[in-house]
Amino acid sequence: MAEQIIIESLLANYKKAEKYYTYTDLHYITTKRKTIAALYNGLSIYLPRKKPKNIIFFCINNNIDHLFLTTNQAMIMLSTQNIFKNTSKVLLPKLKSFIVSSSMVLEPLRKEIMSVITKNLYVAYGANEFGQITVATPKDIKTYPGTVGKVLKDVSIRVVDDNYNDCKIGEVGNILIKSPNMISGYKNNLEATKKTFIKEGYYSGDLGKLTEDGNLILEGRKDDMMIFSGVNIYPRELESVLESHPKVVESAVFPLTVKNKTGISFAVVVVSEKINEKELLKWCHNHSRWRRAQRIFFVDKLPRNSAGKILKRVLAEQIAKMLNLKK
Repeated sequence: MAEQIIIESLLANYKKAEKYYTYTDLHYITTKRKTIAALYNGLSIYLPRKKPKNIIFFCINNNIDHLFLTTNQAMIMLSTQNIFKNTSKVLLPKLKSFIVSSSMVLEPLRKEIMSVITKNLYVAYGANEFGQITVATPKDIKTYPGTVGKVLKDVSIRVVDDNYNDCKIGEVGNILIKSPNMISGYKNNLEATKKTFIKEGYYSGDLGKLTEDGNLILEGRKDDMMIFSGVNIYPRELESVLESHPKVVESAVFPLTVKNKTGISFAVVVVSEKINEKELLKWCHNHSRWRRAQRIFFVDKLPRNSAGKILKRVLAEQIAKMLNLKK
């Protein structure tokens, strides 16, 4: 734990007496590590008696230097920025680091944060079993869409196929990580330990690819991968096409079974302006041909858990029930 905290302190350029704030409750292990790491570097931790209704106002009024939020909290914070009249400049120009973590930080959210809140966005990738794995700097984020950055000190990473052979640069595979500071298994759960902790390291269950200079690009969870007509399709690549449409705020893609054919991709989207399914399907077809969602549904917001992760299983169940399909 102590070694993981030291690694956490490498997330941003912390300096003594700078001010740190996180909206997330301190009993969560990730928040605890990041907060202790800030203390380890001599920062002042702000603990308000009540959680602020508006995080932007709180950061301005208290001259916060470093801010840590989950992905969902960052989205909620952005939804309140309309109360500020002047949005021609970033709202928190003095913020030295804005670290966002807990679930995938999609490109539209990254761009909005950097254009509205601060240019100093850092995207962190880690796991409770492992601690912090990578961090993407503002430069990384501008250079590589979808990056979670390079590995931190004492962490090694490999992208491998299902036989644990190294994938080529740019090829999607299983993320395998190793560090002397990782845990060795799950208490009273030998089956999960054997599946996740192998001799090569910690098998995260995430999919990704590496760039030439070592940036890790996340592609989603292996459990989410769809196999259609013998071809691997990653939900993230379909979601990226949908979210490149100017009217799509965010999306979730998942597989369903239709007439005994498995791996048929469906999408649920949140939009900023009215658009119909036919228009979006045409957009996807023009960008990725057959590797696209076969049906698209619209909702006001996507269901999430307490960590801000989209509940795709809930969406799959809802759509399957509505269309009388198998999940």
